[in-house]
Amino acid sequence: MLDENKLQQLLFECAEQRQAALSELYTLTSPKLYGVARRLLQSHPQAAKALQEAFVYIWYRAFEYTPDQGRPFAWMTSIVRNQAFRLMRLETSQEKRNHLLLGEREVYMRNDRFFDEYHARSNPLLKELQECLDELEPSQRHAILLSYYYGYSQYEMVNKLKHPVGTLRAWIRRGMKRVRSVCDAYQ
Repeated sequence: MLDENKLQQLLFECAEQRQAALSELYTLTSPKLYGVARRLLQSHPQAAKALQEAFVYIWYRAFEYTPDQGRPFAWMTSIVRNQAFRLMRLETSQEKRNHLLLGEREVYMRNDRFFDEYHARSNPLLKELQECLDELEPSQRHAILLSYYYGYSQYEMVNKLKHPVGTLRAWIRRGMKRVRSVCDAYQ
């Protein structure tokens, strides 16, 4: 059984940035909090990640805890749950993006066209955008589409394209400069 008074005192000490308090708080509560994350996420790596992120949050936000909000362990449990739900949403959106990307990549690799002809004919702006994108080098076009259309972060792009972040930034910067100049010529 957890001593709520002890947990409350440790949270107050964490608010004062005492690392020993965080360490003791982790030792006392992590097994039960891990169980909460594990039940929600059904995965050891994801549960461990949620727990880690929850304790980082607790470390930086311990000053927000007040006893009138409820018991300390309940407050910490809600943080772990929120982190677990955030990871679930992130995983779902990444799976959707990856699924979309695989489908789009097949079309993209097959004919190096981003929009199919039907959509380009039905929307003149898409046709213009496709013409602007056609002016780019394939590496620039791919980096821009991953970043702006699919919403990939720089870290995700590095993992996906296997190029350094500086290279990807340069491709995007040069590609966007080229798109602006080409699209300005269309207007």
